[in-house]
Amino acid sequence: MEAKRKLQLILETVMTVEDNLDEDGILDIIMGRRTRLGNLSYRLYDSLSWRIGLGKGTDENVWQAVIRQAIRSGYIEKKENSDALKITEMGKSFFITPKPFIVTMEKTPLSKEELVARLKAIASDDSPRVMNLGAMCYSQMAPPEMHFKCDVCGVDTSYRDWNNHETILELVSEMAKMGYDVRVETVCKSCAEKIKKEVYPNMKSPGHGDFDRHKDIWLLDINHIFYFRAIGDTEYHRAIANFNDSYRALLALLKDKRKYSDSRDKSHYIADEFDLLEFMTGIKFDD
Repeated sequence: MEAKRKLQLILETVMTVEDNLDEDGILDIIMGRRTRLGNLSYRLYDSLSWRIGLGKGTDENVWQAVIRQAIRSGYIEKKENSDALKITEMGKSFFITPKPFIVTMEKTPLSKEELVARLKAIASDDSPRVMNLGAMCYSQMAPPEMHFKCDVCGVDTSYRDWNNHETILELVSEMAKMGYDVRVETVCKSCAEKIKKEVYPNMKSPGHGDFDRHKDIWLLDINHIFYFRAIGDTEYHRAIANFNDSYRALLALLKDKRKYSDSRDKSHYIADEFDLLEFMTGIKFDD
């Protein structure tokens, strides 16, 4: 894929923010998200205003591939002791006098062994961590009441939610676009209870004397059964995963990202998420 103009936009954005944002921050600008832009000065934010969202008509995976290829080609590099990106002299030359820039999009999913190797390689990266503490604000309003039809029994069920369900569907769709064999079912609490007994026979339910609120799964009015099948497996691994941050962590691994931001924009490094990633995929990353 020819990506000369896309690379020019990336380089211009990196220069405009004066090396203050990492890959995720640059993607936020290109895709029209404002989550990390609060870290910028008013001067830089004002100079960015017309660029925010210029690339949202293109899949984010394409923009990520452009950034990764630009780093490999020497047009962009990471700042010393930081994840922030900066433009190199080669990048400045390319911006002034652009030339053909080819990006190859890979859709082949990784095997179990390759995913384990990727996570271990990411975990071995000992460069300094840059943390975003996220927002600590909460809405005073109750989430809107919505309805869904259970994928198992077909019963129409009401629930309240601040876009968690829609976000989960979007994240799973993004994994599928990358070639991974994934899907998610939306089920009512009654059906989820039956599935929970099948998948986690030793796990307790709320009200039981031995229920561990930190380890056992809380079932909601709307529940999400995540299916993941690795290359070579004949059966799907199932997980009752009701919070979109679990999917964000897995997507970060699949995209070969060192960290991800949760729904409140707090940073998490996937090197700390071995147990969560095993829960989502069934892959034992510690072996």
